[in-house]
Amino acid sequence: MDDGPAGWGLPAATLHRAPASALPLPGAGFTSLTCVQVLMHVSNPLAVLREMSRVATPGASVALTVWGPPERCALGIFGAALGPLLGLASGPAFVAATPRAGVGGPPPIGAEGRLAGLAGLAVRVAEDVRCAFDYPDQDTLLTSVTASELGRRARAVAGTRQVRRAVLAAVEPHRLPDGGYRLGNTFRLVVGAAPGPHG
Repeated sequence: MDDGPAGWGLPAATLHRAPASALPLPGAGFTSLTCVQVLMHVSNPLAVLREMSRVATPGASVALTVWGPPERCALGIFGAALGPLLGLASGPAFVAATPRAGVGGPPPIGAEGRLAGLAGLAVRVAEDVRCAFDYPDQDTLLTSVTASELGRRARAVAGTRQVRRAVLAAVEPHRLPDGGYRLGNTFRLVVGAAPGPHG
């Protein structure tokens, strides 16, 4: 536990590092919670949502986001481009899918209505939000991708040159006349009132 650095603009904050499914916090102690772009990266999103419910006061404001449908999230091209370098037939999904979802399994957490249903919220807002990821030039884009976990793993296996070639080929359709790149993406946003620990 650390006090929030004054340079972050949160001088009175207390920070904790802990699994999202096991927060070191008292039950029913928070009136406002946010979970931004986390649930599609954990093995058990429902466990995280249950933990949020545990620490929320009944009626607490809860805001959640996940990726929208894959066809509306261009960022997924990085997984598709680099996955084969790691020996994967199709790249790791950067967007949409619940980690354990598959054929015959539950719908992805980004499916219409699923996030609100899993969270058990009394929904106030449920909408898709468009967000373009802009990169002013090749170097900025490549630096961003190769600094990611997927990019680091791909570089370790295939080398920087192969990663660069794969990424630039994948993003070519998104190149702008000025030499930059724009990748359009969709976030699914749900804001509602928490049911509290007993639903």
